[in-house]
Amino acid sequence: MRDGLSTRDQAQGLRKRLEGLRGSDSHGGARRRPPALAVASGKGGVGKTVLSVALSLALRRAGKKVLLSDLDPGLADADILLGVHPELTLEECAASGRSPAEAVLEGPGGVLLLPGASGMKEVAEPGGFERAGLWRALEEVGAAVDLVVFDTGAGISRPALAPLRRADLVLLVTTPLPADLADAYALYKILHREGIASKARLVVNRASSREEAMLTAARIRKVARRFLGTAPSFLGWIPESSLVGESARRRRPFLLERPQAEASRAVLALASGALDALAALGGTPSREAPAPLHRGG
Repeated sequence: MRDGLSTRDQAQGLRKRLEGLRGSDSHGGARRRPPALAVASGKGGVGKTVLSVALSLALRRAGKKVLLSDLDPGLADADILLGVHPELTLEECAASGRSPAEAVLEGPGGVLLLPGASGMKEVAEPGGFERAGLWRALEEVGAAVDLVVFDTGAGISRPALAPLRRADLVLLVTTPLPADLADAYALYKILHREGIASKARLVVNRASSREEAMLTAARIRKVARRFLGTAPSFLGWIPESSLVGESARRRRPFLLERPQAEASRAVLALASGALDALAALGGTPSREAPAPLHRGG
């Protein structure tokens, strides 16, 4: 039996609400694509999905209706971190010809989730998201959400890059480790080559201090400016914290359980910066008053 946040009745009720909104915006006009924020990394293991989940919750607290789309075709696990059990996934929709909008469910904190599945063969090939109807589905639910967060696959494969092309803002996540820095620069170089580097912002995760985060960002920016003539702006950083790993193991988001913790405050600040960056890029309306977070029991 599923938990109270993801029961069959709840999923059906949510889909009915979405069906009532599909096909029109808030003014009854044409469909619209909601602005999208992509969380990306040059390699796995930098905490990209944990950050995607926490950032989605922080954006929800900022008054935004958020849809978290798990678009990692290799290791989709946002549902695990949220502690929900999807009845339908993006992979199953792609295989059966159903709209991905049918798989959307509501998770903790009021965040909507479009769940993926590990080893998504149907979407891992070039053009897989298009064939699955993902981008069309996002237009279908556009009137129901203010913002979409893409948790993308790591690296520079075609499935990993496809959401970055569609996004209005790309958060390029790295850690202070030299290998992670090198891979983050490699991904930024690809974005530059494709002409979309201007929407990239740098996020340093698992930093021991603000000074280490600033130094890490400065290293990437220096190399990028030297060889590419441009560099990603530094958006923010998240401190190394045992709380993050513990919450992932318990499948209870740390932002909900410990909203006053240092890591939670850092994510909230990052969400604020992301909204400002989106507004500057013309991708989202201004911020609203924060909505209350529900603490875990």
